[in-house]
Amino acid sequence: IVEGTFIDIKEVAPGLVDHQRIVVIRDPSVRDYLWARLEAVDGEADALVEHAIFFEQCVILYEGRNHVDSMRPRSASRKPHRNLDGNVVSHEDMASRAADLIDSPSPVLSTWNMSGLEILKRESKSLERRTAFLIDLFVAHQSSQVVAESAGSAFDAIVGKWKVGLGSPSEGLDVLKLAAKANGFANSDVLENAGRALYHLTTTRLEQKEDFEVLIALTTLNSRIFAVPQRPLESWSSEFEIFLDGERDWLLEEIDDPDWLEDEIWRIGRIAAELGMDVSELEAAAELRMGDLRTERECDGDTEIPEFQSHASRESEIEEVDALFQSLR
Repeated sequence: IVEGTFIDIKEVAPGLVDHQRIVVIRDPSVRDYLWARLEAVDGEADALVEHAIFFEQCVILYEGRNHVDSMRPRSASRKPHRNLDGNVVSHEDMASRAADLIDSPSPVLSTWNMSGLEILKRESKSLERRTAFLIDLFVAHQSSQVVAESAGSAFDAIVGKWKVGLGSPSEGLDVLKLAAKANGFANSDVLENAGRALYHLTTTRLEQKEDFEVLIALTTLNSRIFAVPQRPLESWSSEFEIFLDGERDWLLEEIDDPDWLEDEIWRIGRIAAELGMDVSELEAAAELRMGDLRTERECDGDTEIPEFQSHASRESEIEEVDALFQSLR
């Protein structure tokens, strides 16, 4: 009934037995109408939370009109979640249902074109981001036993994943920092156990620069977490050397942005310094490469896009916005 006015429905890979459909809100005014209804009709939002099938649905309903993007990575320095104005469900109801859905699949779908057919692919869920949200909620509502239990069970679940080698080291570090800063959330024994689990997860892969950065951060994060001496940090230099051997060609031949290359080399230099390694040869080669790239950029300066084309682009954007609201006229 509301297709073509309030929503669009797109069938993916029609004709297949396992086909799915995507339902998309047509424009922001529809979203505003939905929030107004949820705020006005008692019990409707509560029913949505009760029957939610994705963790992020609970987050969206709790944050209400303030919601931006529950899938966006959240840094450890972000502000804790407050009791937001205009939310339509209680923090306890939301936290309880969210804890039940901590291991639910991601609600985010992407389309892939395969042999002329559009196929849906579900993005990977992030238990670390979900756990971080609940710890934030604990900070904002420390008097709530329901919230404390929900956040605690989520933290226990993610630590269990780390112990068996599942999860994201970089996002896990954010979660560990949040747990350590949240007064009353976890005692020293719980934090030490979590730190060792994340240490295990990180050292069993070491596939990216981020993994080595997490390893370095873990060894200095909190003395309570690593009361028992671990393998000396410098002993991981051989693993980092192997990693650099695989990165060298990409760094010096494939990166065509000097600023990007400069950032990559700076990060490598910081890691190498912590591991007691000398990477001056790689740094010198990168300096030469950055010089060449900047020279090429200066030589190409005369071929920049004329200013009048940007005006045409803005006109195109205005036409797109007008088309967006056409269905409401």
